[in-house]
Amino acid sequence: MKTGLPTRLAKLRARDVMNSEVVTLRADDTLQEAARRLRDSKVTGAPVVSPQGHLVGILSATDIMTYEQQQSVPKATVEEYMSPCVESVSDDILLVNLARKMCEGHHHRLVVVDQQEHVLGIVSTMDILSALVGYVDEVEASR
Repeated sequence: MKTGLPTRLAKLRARDVMNSEVVTLRADDTLQEAARRLRDSKVTGAPVVSPQGHLVGILSATDIMTYEQQQSVPKATVEEYMSPCVESVSDDILLVNLARKMCEGHHHRLVVVDQQEHVLGIVSTMDILSALVGYVDEVEASR
């Protein structure tokens, strides 16, 4: 594949940059519980998984803000506000293709799953930026 990227950067894959310690939520969690877990974990979104561990949705801070604007739902659950259409990727997708997918879909995070849709990790825009900065730092240190 010709990308014009330096070889090392062009070979990076999702598994090389993903965070495998993923905060996950359940569809029957309350939004208050979910908001607390996101805040405590210092993340702005998390995959929603079934009791069997399969990816069923994603909940972001934006989804929670929608709830707060409609405060008429006292015991709202994650399932009521999550996005059920989740963009996911395999762990072997090239970083450049992952970044393209994020740009094309305006996604701030992509969930990395195995073939059974079990969550393996998550890649955020910050993970991609960190990989890029890390590469630049390596190049400058070798000069």
